[in-house]
Amino acid sequence: MAKLEFDWNDFPEPEKSLHFIQHPRLWPNLQLPVKRRVEREHKVGYRMVTDSHLETGVMVDWLGPVIKKTNLWHLPETAAEFEALKGWTYKTFKALVDDGWRVD
Repeated sequence: MAKLEFDWNDFPEPEKSLHFIQHPRLWPNLQLPVKRRVEREHKVGYRMVTDSHLETGVMVDWLGPVIKKTNLWHLPETAAEFEALKGWTYKTFKALVDDGWRVD
């Protein structure tokens, strides 16, 4: 029987991130690092300037579509401490991806 092979690079974004986020068995660790680029407009002197910054977060499978504001190098030691972190909560995984979050 032929072995089915595929390349993750064949999947377009954001569908690739949505599929990966929805299937925790594909995650390499218990935590999944995610990121999004956020643009903002602000005033510098008399001009309006648009710039962007990178927001990072971590997902865990037991919380569902929730991203906690941290990274893999600064994870709390207990689940209770992790759940107490500030973050973003979404109704669905699709809403999370539609808001710009991607697997890092």
